[in-house]
Amino acid sequence: MTLRRLVALDLEPTGFNVYRDRIVEFCFIELDADLCELGRWTRRVNPGVPIPAAATAVHGIRDADVVHLPTLESHAARIQGLLDGATVIAYNADFDLMVLHHELRRCGQAGFAVNHPRRDPYRIYRAEVPDQYRLTGAVRHYLGRPHVGAHGTEADALATVDVYRAQIGARLCREVNLSTPLSPSGV
Repeated sequence: MTLRRLVALDLEPTGFNVYRDRIVEFCFIELDADLCELGRWTRRVNPGVPIPAAATAVHGIRDADVVHLPTLESHAARIQGLLDGATVIAYNADFDLMVLHHELRRCGQAGFAVNHPRRDPYRIYRAEVPDQYRLTGAVRHYLGRPHVGAHGTEADALATVDVYRAQIGARLCREVNLSTPLSPSGV
């Protein structure tokens, strides 16, 4: 099987509601077939809604940090173009792709099909270590180091690629179906 273009991504939203909450930071990393970085794009954006204190407690981004920045709409066409025809690599990909899908639709873009190609190290980790789910645990488990910069999109996207690379090296990827969404609703 030949992989399409690969793009790792991570998002930091205003909350956990994939339909309502907005993106405040994103990182996209273009990769070659060997998972070597070709390019990286990280931005904070004004979500157009207040950032709840609970979200700030997770990612550290406050309203004051983004109030003067462009909204996601100013980047939406580029994001859609970057991900069209690409296989996405993301930790808990279903969540990030759902958030991104709804954000892109709000911005007048097509969003994603339910079966958009994805590779999800989270699903492999959960299959191997069912009682764990956080990226920090996956980094420790597969890479033997702490996850520095957790909940920063660039650090999380880079860690996701490192974890996925380690999973491929351990040949764990063949044992878990990575292309289908976890829930029937998908993206």
